[in-house]
Amino acid sequence: MLDFWLRFDQLAKARGLINKEIYTQAGIAPNTFSQWRLNDRIPPADRAQALAHVLDTTVEYLVTGQSTLPMASSSNLPILKPQLSSGTQEQWQEAINIAGYLDIFRLEDKAIKQYAFVASGSSMLGVGIAEGDYIIFTPHNAQERLHDGLYLFAIDEVVYCKRLEFDLLADTIKIFNMRSTDPKEAELVRTLTGIHSQPNVRLLGRVTGCYHVHSHN
Repeated sequence: MLDFWLRFDQLAKARGLINKEIYTQAGIAPNTFSQWRLNDRIPPADRAQALAHVLDTTVEYLVTGQSTLPMASSSNLPILKPQLSSGTQEQWQEAINIAGYLDIFRLEDKAIKQYAFVASGSSMLGVGIAEGDYIIFTPHNAQERLHDGLYLFAIDEVVYCKRLEFDLLADTIKIFNMRSTDPKEAELVRTLTGIHSQPNVRLLGRVTGCYHVHSHN
């Protein structure tokens, strides 16, 4: 298998996305995507760019592995506390909710603000996130379109990392544990309704990566 598709699969797993979600969001026909994978071919430049965009990476990284995901240095990669102080949707980024700073990443893009969160429990082992790992996420922009995937969010000020599936017409969010690598075995934990009118629910951001503090068996 080409390294392109190996990196593609690694990033898809880190973001909790399946192939169908990726090629659909990228505007690529299922048969076209399947042929690329079956024949082990790199997609045309414009289609590769569309796939990279969905995965929050670059074509260069998918092809060469040399351009890593934009990560921040310790000066602007705060570690979010597991319990937030009460306040407005925007106030979660204030200093009172920061437990410290992560200093393992080289600064790639100062324009991209990212945060870290320490994972707890085993509910997301299926996507490679174990207890003690640092989950990297980009703050949610209210103007952005919501796509299914891994997110950080808070309910009653307690922060969680789960897979979220959105039904904007029904105004619902389904919350899933991912204990298995098979997306079909995702465990539905809860369905939130009327989310735009619930002040106790905050969508913090989408997961863009994970730093493993130890190897996982």
